[in-house]
Amino acid sequence: MIREFDKKDLENFKANKNGDARDIMFVFNDPSYFKYTLDHGGPKAIICFRHNGDDDWAGFFLIAENFTARDGILVKRFIEETVRRYRPKRLWTASHINEDLNRWHKFLGMKIEDTLVIHGKKCAIWSIRWERKK
Repeated sequence: MIREFDKKDLENFKANKNGDARDIMFVFNDPSYFKYTLDHGGPKAIICFRHNGDDDWAGFFLIAENFTARDGILVKRFIEETVRRYRPKRLWTASHINEDLNRWHKFLGMKIEDTLVIHGKKCAIWSIRWERKK
């Protein structure tokens, strides 16, 4: 089940090797971010996104150590349902470049748009775009 995020979700959340909640703690107090938790026998993923204007969204995921392929399908369906509801033209994220994260973003249907350096480390900007009929 994917539900509204509760800060208590972080108490039992153990991020996988690709994420660290300490890097993004500011988000949890920022009301401009929409925050959700995949709760499947405990918190398995934290999904965050925000509207940047012009139907552009920025988002990211914190994925738990015990995240499964089935959990990935639930997250992907949630994104698809949310996109149908809010109709953004673009969703993007910045992430470290490694094989696991590349596979994850490709699974979600994203493509590398660009690269940039964040805190001295090269990162990929992954995005997905939708054409909207007027």
